[in-house]
Amino acid sequence: MNAIPLSPRPQTADGLLGQSAVAQAMLDVLAALARVQARAGVIPRSAAQSIAGMCRVELHELRDVFALQRGEGGAAQALARQLQDSVALFDAAAAAYVGQGLTPQDLADTALLLLSRRALEPIDADLLHLLGLLLALAEKHGGVPLQRRAVLQPSSVISLRARLLDWALPLMRNLQALRQQAAAALVLQWTGPAVAAQAAAAQAGALPRMVAQELRLGWADAGSSRQRDRLMRLGAELCLTALQLGKLGQDLALLAQPAVGELVLASEQALQRCASVHAAAMQAPHRLAALHSSSIWVLEGGLGQVQVEMNEWLGLLTAVCSGCRHMALVVGELQPQVERMRDPLSPAPCTEVQPEPSDKSLPAAWLQEFDAEAQARQADVRVAATLTQARLAWQKLCAAPTV
Repeated sequence: MNAIPLSPRPQTADGLLGQSAVAQAMLDVLAALARVQARAGVIPRSAAQSIAGMCRVELHELRDVFALQRGEGGAAQALARQLQDSVALFDAAAAAYVGQGLTPQDLADTALLLLSRRALEPIDADLLHLLGLLLALAEKHGGVPLQRRAVLQPSSVISLRARLLDWALPLMRNLQALRQQAAAALVLQWTGPAVAAQAAAAQAGALPRMVAQELRLGWADAGSSRQRDRLMRLGAELCLTALQLGKLGQDLALLAQPAVGELVLASEQALQRCASVHAAAMQAPHRLAALHSSSIWVLEGGLGQVQVEMNEWLGLLTAVCSGCRHMALVVGELQPQVERMRDPLSPAPCTEVQPEPSDKSLPAAWLQEFDAEAQARQADVRVAATLTQARLAWQKLCAAPTV
């Protein structure tokens, strides 16, 4: 059933969301702007080639860029100036066109959208993979009794299939919501300077839209980058996804404890992965709160807001990006201990002689009440339709276009 492989990306999220990735995203925006301006006839094609040729992160000293991000323009302004200086070494005329008409805020915002899209692609693939693994386990293990637990203390009987669906279904809703909110939030929202500065050009009015197409982003016909509501909704969905991944990691670690022993994790590293995902999930609500606070702009923004927003946003993306990968790896090697699940639920042998009941139906009813496997089968019957619907929903998600 699980036909979706893990995303082909580095084992850590640093390659996607580290300082090098942030700088490269900003350089990609500047290169795209130069190419579009050249096609529109706003700047010479030779200048665009010179600018795009220097928009490679390995050509820049990132330590200087991020050390100078305390100002209002932050790292975006520092990197644009460094790019301008680098281009000037080979083409002095082209240096004047670097980031023409683009504010540091628009540069930072667009780079953040690029980073988000690049991180959401592997998140989507890894979540699909994880869901496929959980649903495959649910289909495989039918009629297996499992105890409900509150602080690891057993209570009533459910089934392993029901437990697996309790983990899978919220994650499936998380994936559906992430796709929906990403489609709404990953849109370019430039205003004023990027258009007005080139108003004399025939295609100047279409420049932002052309840049959006160049960067594979959506385009908002109205509004500015100060409108953060769509991005905040996407942030809220990232937070919910991180929390659900953290719950899964915590549950797996607890059920794998020797005192319970209902699951076996493949290695000590798997336990560390669960702990890491849970720790990141505990920080996610605080990151979301800081992100919402930073979105309360004072007119056109204030000192430090860009840096806070970038830091917390990347933290949320990292938590989900790493969490999806870690949980997919852990669940892929998970070993449910079916016999262990059945054993503690078996009734203890009775040594006393029981009187013969007058009603012959009572022993069967009594045995049914304490037959854990019968209760598990009943639980499976109750969730059978849910499992079928979940499988169909998963297949639909696999076939649908991703972020």
